[in-house]
Amino acid sequence: MDSGLKVTDTPEESSFSDIVAGDNVINIPLFQREYKWTEKNLSQFWQDIEEILDGTKQSQFLGVIVTVRQPSQIGRPTIYDIVDGQQRLFTCYLAIMAAVRAALDEGKKEWALEVARTFLLLRPFSQHPTNTKLVPSAADRQQFKLAWDDIAAHSVLKEKGSWDVIGKPTPPHSSGPSSGKLIQQYIRLVRRFRKTFTDYGFERVEKTLQILTGSLSFVSISLRNPIAAPIIFERLNARGERITTADLVRNEIFSRVASEPTLAQVIFNNDWEPFQRKFLDAQVDLEKLLFPYGLALNHNTTKADLFSVLRVHWNTFEDTTDIIIDMDRFAPTIIALEKGLTESLPNELRQNILRLHRLGAPSSIYSFVCLVSDAASSGRLEVTTAREMLDVIEAFLARRAICGHEPTGLHAVFKGLWPELAKEGDLSATGVSKSIRKRPTIAWPSDQEFEHALRFGDLYSRKVCRYVLSEFELSEHGETPSDSFWIEHIMPQKLTDEWAGLYSEDQHKSSLNTFANLIPLTSKMNNDEGQNAFQLKRVAYKDSIFSTARSLALQFETWSLDDLNTRANRIVEWSLHRWKK
Repeated sequence: MDSGLKVTDTPEESSFSDIVAGDNVINIPLFQREYKWTEKNLSQFWQDIEEILDGTKQSQFLGVIVTVRQPSQIGRPTIYDIVDGQQRLFTCYLAIMAAVRAALDEGKKEWALEVARTFLLLRPFSQHPTNTKLVPSAADRQQFKLAWDDIAAHSVLKEKGSWDVIGKPTPPHSSGPSSGKLIQQYIRLVRRFRKTFTDYGFERVEKTLQILTGSLSFVSISLRNPIAAPIIFERLNARGERITTADLVRNEIFSRVASEPTLAQVIFNNDWEPFQRKFLDAQVDLEKLLFPYGLALNHNTTKADLFSVLRVHWNTFEDTTDIIIDMDRFAPTIIALEKGLTESLPNELRQNILRLHRLGAPSSIYSFVCLVSDAASSGRLEVTTAREMLDVIEAFLARRAICGHEPTGLHAVFKGLWPELAKEGDLSATGVSKSIRKRPTIAWPSDQEFEHALRFGDLYSRKVCRYVLSEFELSEHGETPSDSFWIEHIMPQKLTDEWAGLYSEDQHKSSLNTFANLIPLTSKMNNDEGQNAFQLKRVAYKDSIFSTARSLALQFETWSLDDLNTRANRIVEWSLHRWKK
């Protein structure tokens, strides 16, 4: 880097050009997070470039880069693992890629290829199958390849021999999602360079490239011991962009094999990636598993000390893969509770846990449900007993939700429930019921309160409404209703003249959203029937796919207040049996 552009006296201050000079490769190791920068970060980055372009400043210091040099090997380039500074370096690299792409659009083929050869791609190495000067973390490699494919497939480069001098881009093997912040940032940068071409011409693009590669500076710190890298990463990021517990978990796992990169890659490919993939495919954040998992290990765990609890527990494991295996015990249950995906659960427990999902069970029960499911799966708890325990929890939560009780305070109930029952030797449905009942501040609605809510409560406005209507439908031996059904008000929401002959305004207001006045329908039938009189609705209900609607049409010829109350009697009787106290 030109000494006149440096902002520090340290000889380690370098430009991007210095960092990727010669055969140097920037490698994002396994314990690192994926690319995180957003449009806001890019705007700040671009503003630094524009201030240099406009002459406001000569250079811009972008901070410290911490690296670990991998051992040298014949047939391989010089590889530097990036411990800190990934976001800044990666953005520089993406910006240069975008400049190449925009230049190709303008027909600047030779310039684009020379830029790629100088700053983006390596000469061939016999023991290094990729030729990009930056290798992203595994989570970003699919997006990275898509960005390179966008360049390589450009029509300007279809002419035979275009890549002969430098070799066609061969990024690392694809892994991770095909969409995300990396590819989004690349697209934004391409747009910026296209706009630069349009507004200012090629000379401005050349100057921008010079700034990217020579006027943005970093102070580089090289670590001697690779084992220290994950620890440094953790410390440096503690006050920067928020580091999640999942980041720390991944960091902890791969810190144990930091001095064995080949083993680390095997563990990543065979253990960590399949484990992580379950959550990515289900669109469930791994964070959803970690706190329930920590509570299962120590019921006094708080979110603040969660990682410390996990680390202490894992210190008893000799094999790094055992950490992943231990967490994976709870993965099927967490995914089922979050998304209703039950394929990986024991067949006997699928319906129980699916009902808890549809009920909208709070995360405060997750740890206990995971322990029940794990014990049943491993044979330490009879499956019948496990189902009965889950039935009790479902009944407790359903009654509370129908009566309008918020889930406040349930964390204190469930976090220590398993160790309490285990200590008393009463891992049973009766034990669960007794433990909850002895907490005077946590309401378990009585039959009287529950009946009142069933008859007069505003079920329609409660989150539990779809679950309740679905359960009643299933009890009628009907179809298995999906979450997409529409909720039909038998007596319509608007009191028309015809309906006004059956209900006063007060009766309409008090009965409209009650359980007895609600049924599931398809969206089409719901829209078609709307404000119709009951005689017309009844004809349509007879052809509904839902048994609830068909039964209503057969049982009632009119829909007066007396009819509504008759149906309410049936609902109360069924509900008291379905969700027993």
